[in-house]
Amino acid sequence: MEEETQECWEESTGMDQSVHEEQADDKTSSKQEKFKELATKRTNDICHRIQQLGKLANRNTYAYDDQQVNLIFSTIEEQLRLAKGKFQEAGEMQKSFITL
Repeated sequence: MEEETQECWEESTGMDQSVHEEQADDKTSSKQEKFKELATKRTNDICHRIQQLGKLANRNTYAYDDQQVNLIFSTIEEQLRLAKGKFQEAGEMQKSFITL
């Protein structure tokens, strides 16, 4: 049966299935590398911006009240919660499928 599937694959695609699997591995590796590259850059950018935000705490230079500070951090926390939820949803979708 596996041999028939292999022959059918080669006939329909004109390529050996192992070549296709190798290409799929390359695509996955490429996607992982792109994710690592972008995630590292974006995370570092966010950390830098948070550090800049922290500099606004200098009361010798800036005037603010607790309500403003609470609004800033509740907004950031909400956006962080939403972003994290997207990753959790993606993982849950993958878990919803079965493998026999």
